[in-house]
Amino acid sequence: MPKTKIKTNPLDHQALMDLAYDRWSKGDLQNKSRTDFIDALDPQQRAAVLAGNLNYQWQNGGLAQWHDNQYSVCYSQVQALLRRMAKDFPIATEVLALLDKGMEILEDERYNDPEYDGFLDSKLDASDAGYYRIDKKFMRDFQKYLNKGGY
Repeated sequence: MPKTKIKTNPLDHQALMDLAYDRWSKGDLQNKSRTDFIDALDPQQRAAVLAGNLNYQWQNGGLAQWHDNQYSVCYSQVQALLRRMAKDFPIATEVLALLDKGMEILEDERYNDPEYDGFLDSKLDASDAGYYRIDKKFMRDFQKYLNKGGY
């Protein structure tokens, strides 16, 4: 029996991420810092990596994980991506508001102060819970955004 080829969307965000990370791990972008890696990507791959990393990290361990794992060095680029996306997909505005509120908490000098242990966690938990309510729709709409040429 002949094998059936599965058609994949060339703009699939995961496929774009995989291509980008292949370039970073064993291709032309080896030994680049995270910010240099992101800056060197073409716009499609950059959008996929920025949104994908935000989503995967936020889903896995909350926004604090995205921040603590140094993905937030690209915070301004993620903000810009979400603003562009919001022109056609309002859910991006919701994600941006949750992200900005969460980053305000994470950048508060008291966040890592043991004297305030747990004080800001409940506020951050609210931001995480808000994202968890919309994360699947956000990623579906992000894929639609890529499909229509957004990045």
